Amino acid sequence: MPHLELRNVEKKYSNDTEAVRGITFAAEKGEFIVMVGPSGCGKSTTLRMVAGLEEVTGGEIIINGKKVNDLHPKDRDIAMVFQNYALYPHLTVYENIAFPLSIRKTKKDVIETEVRKTADLLSLTKLLDRKPKELSGGERQRVALGRAIVRKPQVFLFDEPLSNLDAALRSEMRAELKDLQRRLGITMLYVTHDQTEAMTMGDRIAVLNKGQLEQFDTPANIYRRPATAFVGRFIGSPSMNMIAGSIDSDKVFVSGEFRIAIPQYLGMEKKDVVLGIRPESFSVGLTGSGHQVISGELVLVEPLGTMTNYYLSSPLSSTGSLVASVKGFDSIQNSNVGMKLSFEIEASDIHLFDSATGLRFV
Repeated sequence: MPHLELRNVEKKYSNDTEAVRGITFAAEKGEFIVMVGPSGCGKSTTLRMVAGLEEVTGGEIIINGKKVNDLHPKDRDIAMVFQNYALYPHLTVYENIAFPLSIRKTKKDVIETEVRKTADLLSLTKLLDRKPKELSGGERQRVALGRAIVRKPQVFLFDEPLSNLDAALRSEMRAELKDLQRRLGITMLYVTHDQTEAMTMGDRIAVLNKGQLEQFDTPANIYRRPATAFVGRFIGSPSMNMIAGSIDSDKVFVSGEFRIAIPQYLGMEKKDVVLGIRPESFSVGLTGSGHQVISGELVLVEPLGTMTNYYLSSPLSSTGSLVASVKGFDSIQNSNVGMKLSFEIEASDIHLFDSATGLRFV
């Protein structure tokens, strides 16, 4: 039985605005689920409905086999960690962590034991007498986590908890949080707009767009086989290149003068499609019948150490440019802007989507 389940969950406001439309997915006990998508896609609204902070206008939310739609937040046995930490500035770290137990009138000796145990788990023992203003951003985030952990809830809910941290600390906290989740074995539902957080932390990922669930799968499957063109563009940095075209009577993809045979899609009927190609699928110096050359005028070079991104002006792309990523540094730099570059792609590396629906072809 799933530990947390959303069945066709909807949220409509009084002006008939549909913020969430038919979200359905399930999390097993101890699973780390990440909801990711652009601003306004409905991910935080969905999380707040699970928490009981927003009313569900359609569908069911089930926690540990029990429908919780009409239950008060305090009766759902969940804990929520917010983006802004929400710590009490006048209380010490000890008192902040102990607060959920104190308002439940838990015995003092039990509070002492649980707070000390939680502080040790989060490396906060030496900070218990400090106030929040004396802590770093990472330490405040751990205190917020401690306040949630001490309650021993069935489900943890996270609403973009790392977005206020700098890049280095955010990376460190991602690893700490994932390790903590594994040790505690608690089901977690985590909201973020950061695809890196989604890919590195989630056991499975729910990709949302305009209030709808585009795909729910493992990070590897979402990256390798995006269910829609939106998922292909949203997951991956730089984004997947998209080229509009059609399949001709010879089962060849055609866009202007660009043509490539696509053996894996030979069963397709002639129709308009969008071809997707990851930037890292572009190659230099390959030969063979399965390869096709794409050329363009160099617009920008991004040397990143492990990779170098080349932005090429090309009429093939819907955005007017294509991005190719090549391992390591290269002699071509921004001083070479304007020169013509050519890259090769292999038919097995492409993705095809229906131009009308955006859905992936199997």
